[in-house]
Amino acid sequence: MTTRQQELVLATDWADPSRRKLESVKACHERDEKRLVELLHAYMVTKSKKGIRTSENTLKYYSIALRDWLNYCWPKESTTPKVHLLRATDDDISLYIASLFTDGGHLANSTGENLETGSVTAYLAGIRTFYKALVWAKAIEVSPATTVIAPSDPRPKHERRPALPLDDYKKIVAHLEDVNPDSSAEAISVVIRMRAMIRLFGDQGLRMSELVNLNLKDIDMDAGLIFVVNAKGGKSRTIPMTKATHATLVRWLQERSLYAQVDETTVFVNLGGKTKIDRQGRKMHENTVRLHLKKLYQQVGIGERYSGAHILRHTAGTRLYRNTRDLYRVAQVLGHSDVNTSSIYAKMDLEGLQDAMSSLDHEDNI
Repeated sequence: MTTRQQELVLATDWADPSRRKLESVKACHERDEKRLVELLHAYMVTKSKKGIRTSENTLKYYSIALRDWLNYCWPKESTTPKVHLLRATDDDISLYIASLFTDGGHLANSTGENLETGSVTAYLAGIRTFYKALVWAKAIEVSPATTVIAPSDPRPKHERRPALPLDDYKKIVAHLEDVNPDSSAEAISVVIRMRAMIRLFGDQGLRMSELVNLNLKDIDMDAGLIFVVNAKGGKSRTIPMTKATHATLVRWLQERSLYAQVDETTVFVNLGGKTKIDRQGRKMHENTVRLHLKKLYQQVGIGERYSGAHILRHTAGTRLYRNTRDLYRVAQVLGHSDVNTSSIYAKMDLEGLQDAMSSLDHEDNI
């Protein structure tokens, strides 16, 4: 059963209006985290704008937001809530949002570090959706989160999540080509897999979720095409491969056959590992990819300003814009429904801006 089918089964459990009200009120009074998350998901996959096509990442992140809000309102070690979920006010939520900037998250595994503005905004979106679900369940009449204002970040969007500079991208590619021939077979396989992932991020502009969910049937090696299905917003797109991407995928698919379980269909699989999510020959988890990327960036000496996979997607967008000056092509490759979304890559073109500023040095008589 797929994740979407599982979500639909859970949503069916909340289909009866009278039972929905009873269950949601009961879950709020008893601090039943599991049922409250189920209610949130049921609402999102049946009543939200994207419905059943709501991405797994959105479901996951909104669930984290709800759990954090629940721990703020009613800490696990407390027998009574300091803020009752059904009687929360907009002031309560505003104070909670402020606490994320000063105290960080409220989950047990929180680092205690203050959250970035983008994360706080996403948490507020999750809480707003949770209270929409309670209104849908008729547990409350009006959402207290509607009037709470999302925090704004004074930095331009392209400064918040910059593209990795092209020179750093070239360093990463060169580093992955420089492999010690005396390394173990598994270590070499890790590098071969990483080459393919880096190219899919930095050349093809895939998102993290698109990479880990990429299936063998989604790649046409003969035609040199990648089919990205059920991407963000439920959209799909077709991307021609660069020659470098094609070459690294050919090599990885050969290596993959040594590790993948017979019935595993995802392109990227684990090579080993002791944890549940790292089962050998099975689909890689996003967290595993992030750990490999973090280690790679440290080895290459990438600055602290840059982290994660999304900077590589931004690198792909910036490179494509710089070479084509065509935002429509950029939108097509990256899967943006609005070309205005792609305009950020023109602003991320720091190398182009540096060239423009350098041209002033060549002016005479100044």
